[in-house]
Amino acid sequence: MSKVKINLRKSYREQLRMFKTLSNAVRIKIREMFKKYGQRAGELYENFQEIPATYYDDYHKELFKILSQSARTIIPLMNTTLEKTRLTKSEDYLDPIIIKYINGFTAQNVTNITETTRKGIQADISLGLSEGLSTPTIAGNIQKSTKFKATRATMIARTETHQAMNYGNQEIAKKLDLKSPVKEWVSAMDDRSRDWHDAMNGRPPIPVDDAFKVLTPTAGGGVAERLMMYAGDPNGGATNVINCRCFVIYHDADDIVDRPVRPKSPVVTETPPPPITEVNATSLANPISGSAIVVNKTRKQLREDIKNSATSGKLDDYKPPRFTGKKNRGKTYYDEWDDEDLTRIDILLKEANELADMHNIPRLVGTSGVGKKNAKGAMGDGILYLNKKYFTGNKKVKISKGLEKQLGFTLGSTKLEVEIVGTRRPITRKVDIKSSFNDTQMFSASSYYLKDKKITSKTQITDDLRKDILFQENRSTVYHEMGHHVHQQLSLNADSADNIESLLNNYFRKASNKDAKLLRETNTTKLFPSQYSTTNSKEWFAENFTLYHQKGLRKYCSEDWIEFYEKEVLTRV
Repeated sequence: MSKVKINLRKSYREQLRMFKTLSNAVRIKIREMFKKYGQRAGELYENFQEIPATYYDDYHKELFKILSQSARTIIPLMNTTLEKTRLTKSEDYLDPIIIKYINGFTAQNVTNITETTRKGIQADISLGLSEGLSTPTIAGNIQKSTKFKATRATMIARTETHQAMNYGNQEIAKKLDLKSPVKEWVSAMDDRSRDWHDAMNGRPPIPVDDAFKVLTPTAGGGVAERLMMYAGDPNGGATNVINCRCFVIYHDADDIVDRPVRPKSPVVTETPPPPITEVNATSLANPISGSAIVVNKTRKQLREDIKNSATSGKLDDYKPPRFTGKKNRGKTYYDEWDDEDLTRIDILLKEANELADMHNIPRLVGTSGVGKKNAKGAMGDGILYLNKKYFTGNKKVKISKGLEKQLGFTLGSTKLEVEIVGTRRPITRKVDIKSSFNDTQMFSASSYYLKDKKITSKTQITDDLRKDILFQENRSTVYHEMGHHVHQQLSLNADSADNIESLLNNYFRKASNKDAKLLRETNTTKLFPSQYSTTNSKEWFAENFTLYHQKGLRKYCSEDWIEFYEKEVLTRV
C-alpha cells in the first residue's frame, strides 16, 4: 500500500466537527426523553406515592435504544472516514465491532445512568418525607430534579458520542490493511483542554495494540500512570473521560505525517496570527502571581471590565433566588476601591468565570464590595461580595514568634495587614469530633499557599513576596466563594429539588466517623483540610474546592471530598 500524507491537526478538526454534529443529535433525543420521564415520574408519585419498577425498565429500554442507534450510526461513519483516508474497501467486520460495543459499553453505561436516576428519585422522596412536604410538592421536586435537566443530557450525549467514536476508530484501525498500524493522541490545545492531555501532543506514535500512558493528577497531589487504549477509554477514570475532546489519529508507520510539536487550537487558521502578549494574562492553568500584576488601565476601563465579567451570566439561567434575591443582580459596586484593588478583582473575575464555565453553570451576574462585616467574602444567587477590609491589605507582613517551630500557619483575619500567626483555635464540629486540631492544621484554605512555599518566620519578606501572599489570599477567597456558587447552582443545597446535598452530607458524616478514631488517638485528621471546613458540609465543600483548583495545592484536599467531587459532581456537568 502506498504512503499517505497525514496532517494531525486537520484530521483532529474533522473528528471534532463530526463529534459536535453527532453529539448534538443525541443530546436532542436524550433531552426530549428526560423531559418525558421527569413528567411521568412526577405524575406517578402524585397519583400512587411511589415509582414502580416498570418505570425504570421503560427508562432503561428507551435510553438503550437511543444510544444503540447512535452507536450504529457513529461506528460505520468512523469506518467510512478511515477507508477514505486509506483508499481501501471495507471487509465484513463492522457488525461484530458494533455488537461488541453495544452489548458491552452501551449496556453498562445505560445501567449506570438508570441506577443513578433511581437513587436520585428515591433521595428526592426520602428528603421530602423527612421535611413533611406534601405529595404534590414532592412530585414537583422529582420532576424538576437535575436528573432530568438538559445539562445532564448534554453531558451524557458528549461522553457517549466521544467514547463510541474513539472506540470505533481503535477497533476499525486494527482491521484495515496496514503494514504497521500506529496511533497518536491529539488534544484540543485550548484553554479548556487538560494540561496532561495537551502534554500527549507531539509524542512518538505507538502501535495500535499498545496503551497510551497518560500521567494523571491524583488526589494526593502527585501523578499516576493511567493506561488508555484511546481518548475516552473508561480505564482512564472520570478525570480523563468527562467532557474530553481529544481524539486518536491512526495511520501507517510509513506514512508522511505533518506533526507540529505544539498543535494549535482547531479554532485558529492554518497560518495563525502572531502571538499577543496580554498584560495580566491569567487562567486556571497559568494563574498570574501578585508580584506580576501591572496596573495599566484607567479606573473607568477597569470598572467597565469588572462590570462585563461580573454580569456575563444570564439571569434566566439561575435558580429561584434563595439568598440575596434580585436586588444586586446586574450591578457592580466598587466605588471606594483604588486602581490596584480593581486590577486584582478584574483578574480574579476572569478565573471565576472559567470555574463557572468548567462546571457548566451560569457566570456571575453581579459583584459588590459591600460584604458581610466580619467575612472576607460571600456568595448568593451568582452575586460575589468582597470585603475591602480583608481584600486590600497593606504593605506590612507580621510573623509571630515561634512560627519556625510550627509545621503550619495561617493568615490572620482581624487586621488590615497580612498577618501570619502561629496560633490555633479549637472548633466544635457537628460531626461529633470534639478534639481540637494540632498545630499542623490550617485555619483556612488560604493558608496552604504559605505552607506550600515553606514560608517561615525566618523568611525574608520582600515587597514581591508580600504582593504574592496577599493576592494568593485574594484568589483563595474568590475560589472559596465560587465553590459555594458551584454548590448552589448544581443543586447541592438542602432545600433544592435534587438531593445531591444528602449525598454530600453522607460523605461528610461517613468520612468524619472514619477519621474520628485517628483524630482522638493522634490529634491529626485527614478529613478536614482546615478548621473552617469543619463548620458544616457546605464549608467543607468550598474549602476543598479552593485547594483542588489551585496549582500545587490539590494534595492537601480531603481524599473523601475528592471522591465525592469527581464521582458525584464532575459527572453531572
